Order: sequence, then C-alpha cells, then structure tokens
Amino acid sequence: MHQGQTVFSQIMDFLPIKKFRQCVDRYRGNFRVHSFTYYDQFLCMAFAQLTYRESLRDIECCLRAMRAKLYHMGIRGKVLRSTIAYANENRDWRIYCDFAQILIDQARQLYADDDFGLELKETVYALDATIIDSFGSNYAAPSKFRRNPVTKREDGKETRRRLLSAACEVFAQKGYRDAKVADICKLAGANVASVNYYFRDKASLYAETWRHAFQQFKEPAFSELVDGSPQERLQVYVQTLMKNFTMKGELGHFSRLYLMELVNPTGLIQDAWHELIDPRRRKLHEIIREIIGQKADDQSVLFCELSIINQCRVLLTIKHNDLEYLLNETLDPELIKRLAEHIAAFSLAGIKAVGKRKT
Repeated sequence: MHQGQTVFSQIMDFLPIKKFRQCVDRYRGNFRVHSFTYYDQFLCMAFAQLTYRESLRDIECCLRAMRAKLYHMGIRGKVLRSTIAYANENRDWRIYCDFAQILIDQARQLYADDDFGLELKETVYALDATIIDSFGSNYAAPSKFRRNPVTKREDGKETRRRLLSAACEVFAQKGYRDAKVADICKLAGANVASVNYYFRDKASLYAETWRHAFQQFKEPAFSELVDGSPQERLQVYVQTLMKNFTMKGELGHFSRLYLMELVNPTGLIQDAWHELIDPRRRKLHEIIREIIGQKADDQSVLFCELSIINQCRVLLTIKHNDLEYLLNETLDPELIKRLAEHIAAFSLAGIKAVGKRKT
C-alpha cells in the first residue's frame, strides 16, 4: 500500500504557501474564520479545477468520499457544499488576485529563457480562461465563455437514476463479483464518489439495482391474474414470464440479474428477494393450489412451481443460437408464444396429475 504523499499534495507543494498566507493577512482574510480557512477554500477549488468537478455537489461528494485523506491533502476544515458556496460568494477576491500575480511572476522567471518562436516587443501571457461550472451561480460570467454552459444545476435524483440504469446493465452482463464500480460510473457519466454518496458501497448499490430493475420489470399483465379460471391464469402467468425473459434493454435486465444471482448467489439481496420475488411466487402458488384441489400440500406446490419456472427459464439458460438449433426454427415472438402455450399446457397436465394422485 502506498504510504507517501498524495499526488494532489505533491502538486500543491510547488506553490509558495507562505506568500499565500501573506496575501490573506494583508486583507485580514481569516478574521473571524474558525474552520474553513482561505487555504481550505483554495485547495478545494484547486482540486475541483484539476479533476474537473462539475458542481458544488460534485466537489462535496468527491472530497467527503475520501475523508481519511483530506488532512494529508492539507484540507483541515469540514467540506460542505453550503460552506464552499458561501466562501465563493462572500470572501475577498483580492487575495486570490494578488496570489495569482505572484504565481505569474514565478512562472515568468521559470520560462524567461525559453524560445517563444517570435520576436515581440511586449510581454505575452497565456492564461487558462476556463470557467469552472461550479462557480456559475456565484459569478456572473457570460455563458459564451463557458466550456459547458450551465442552465440549471443537475438534480441529484437524475444522477442516482443514471447510476442505477448503468448498474443494471453492468451487473446483468458481468455479475456482481466481476462488475467494477468504475465501469458503472463511466457508463453513467458520474464520478466514483457519487456511488459512496448515494449508495454507500457496491453491495448497497447491487441491492438497490435489484429493486430498480424489478420496478422496470413489472408490467400490467400480472394484474390480469386476478380474473379468470386457474387454468387461464396459469397460461397468462407463463406467457408473461416468457415475455419478460425475452425483453431487451432496461426491461430485460432483471431477467439477466435473476439468472446471475441463481448461478452465483451473492447473499446480498435476501431482503430484496423476499420483498420483491415472494409476492409474485404467492400468485403462482394460489393458482397451483386451486388446480390441485383441497389436498394440496406445500411440498407438492413448490415442486410444481419449480417445474414451471425452470421450463420458462430455458430462454435464459440456453443461448438463443443453440435454442434455434434445437427447435430448428428462428426464435421470433410467434415461436416464443407457441412455446409458452406448450409449457402452460404441459404444466397444467402435470399439476392435474399431481392432484389426481392426492385423491
């Protein structure tokens, strides 16, 4: 494990900190400032510029996600979005102006002997005119000078939603153990600190992903199970399940997550499993009990459920190319519908046979 300074601290070591403090003292900057000093503010904003943070919330999330390292980065004050916003809006800009002049003078001495390639009579300055978006609400800079003009601060719910959608895709493709938080954040267009801010850790993100995927997975068809005979409800149940297992995009992610959890159980979603899956299972249990009759025992119901679900799950466990080879047909919606009707009829006959054996 690395034991030395952080990269950020090494970069900040090049700055003349003593002269920065002189600039602060010149304007009595830290008068009545108890915790979040001018130097803390400077370090936070320097970090935001170097890592291209996009908002005050972004700065807060990223820095607070590594609290243990803040002291070693030189930041002694508590990092809060409201504190940074207040400091940016109310503190004396002349301190940073004077310090900028000191840095410019230092840079001129360092590059005095470099060949510019042109003979000019006056001094030429090359300045980074980038405006940090997080300053947008505090400084009235024209939007034409912005790299990414900000019209409105992004809602935190949108970031959370993007993270969940990206997590659905990554977890569905790679499973929990092989998925990386960095890949999820890259796909969502968010920083890694956002996961810590909204979900605490990877395990909590996985559990929330299950809930999110299941909510997308729900469809009105299951409400039809309330009406009709048990035989008709069984057919609707099987057809709906087969339809869900073949869905693409966000609606189909839950099917893949479900399969990944069956193949490699994580033990992280027991609560979510009972909360989300059990209500749906009870609907199928009721249908099976009605078909078997009054003498239906729990074990027979569970065996019948297992038989039905595993027949439907063939669309998940066998590759589509292999399934088309076995069936000698293209796996289109019409074939899936006929397969669902066959599974429903086959299962109904099996459940009736179990019921006759009980009488």
